[in-house]
Amino acid sequence: MTYREVKREDSSKFYDQPKITLRGRDVFHFNKKFFDMADLENKKRARVLIEEEKRKIAFDFLDSNENKDAFILYRDGGSPGSGQSRSSRIIKATQIINNYDWIKSVSLIKNSDLKKFNPEWNNIERVWEISLMPNFEIKVSNQSQVPDNIEGIYRYVRADGSVVYIGKGKIKSRLTSPERKLWDFDTIEYSIVGDEKERTKWESFWLDRFVKDNGKLPVYNRIAGQKEL
Repeated sequence: MTYREVKREDSSKFYDQPKITLRGRDVFHFNKKFFDMADLENKKRARVLIEEEKRKIAFDFLDSNENKDAFILYRDGGSPGSGQSRSSRIIKATQIINNYDWIKSVSLIKNSDLKKFNPEWNNIERVWEISLMPNFEIKVSNQSQVPDNIEGIYRYVRADGSVVYIGKGKIKSRLTSPERKLWDFDTIEYSIVGDEKERTKWESFWLDRFVKDNGKLPVYNRIAGQKEL
């Protein structure tokens, strides 16, 4: 007899690891594991620092309330039986989320697992960092609205919300490729990603997520793949 382990897929497994979560549309949540690791018991506020090009958010936790520009750390109300209320913290982050489209787009993702991030300690800046994924936060309805020569990841979306293609590269020149002139879509959604390795990484990430959610690739990815065979 050969046993095969069944691994947990429920979101509660994230409580076993230090996580910073973009919860709902207005809160950053620091879970119990991170609470312990970052020693948040007596911290009063958190400075929030943004690095837009790399989509990084950093947190600097403060012992006092003196810095009024920093965000107040609140105890999390938690949920019944979660064990999170006494040993986790939140900051109310509506201002942060609304001021940056690349953060707001992630806050709107329905899959809560994609909004949980692994914090890393930056020993030079002395802050905790999280990195957000590019999430097609720029949306246009006409190719003339896409700047020339920008590179990144992109997707084509129909009016009903269905994604019909996910790709990477020079966004505008890809749009004008002859084979795409008859493609049926209404919106171009993209993120600017300057590094080729990062473009490849995130294109693969979103294609994998699409397959996981839908059981197959977007329609024009399938067609393009068949032509390459």
